Amino acid sequence: MRSNNIYRYERKFFIDNMSKRKVESIIKLNPANFKEIYKERIINNIYLDSLSKNSYTDNIDGNMERTKSRIRWYGSLFGEIANPILEFKIKKGL
Repeated sequence: MRSNNIYRYERKFFIDNMSKRKVESIIKLNPANFKEIYKERIINNIYLDSLSKNSYTDNIDGNMERTKSRIRWYGSLFGEIANPILEFKIKKGL
């Protein structure tokens, strides 16, 4: 059952000295029972920023609260874009 929460919680980790196969094995054997929910697909993004590059600067400075704007679509990079989506990624703390 999916939550009505509009936020996604994401953590990123640096993995050193471990093969791709080992990392995949750890994820697949995790008690959380992670599974792919989408079939393999091509994902395209165009990130938008202000003329003063505020999003870029916030990222480089490591600001804990920031917003990124992007246009995302699935499928071919070239040709007509079907169903483009304007998204705002909001980061608040961790």
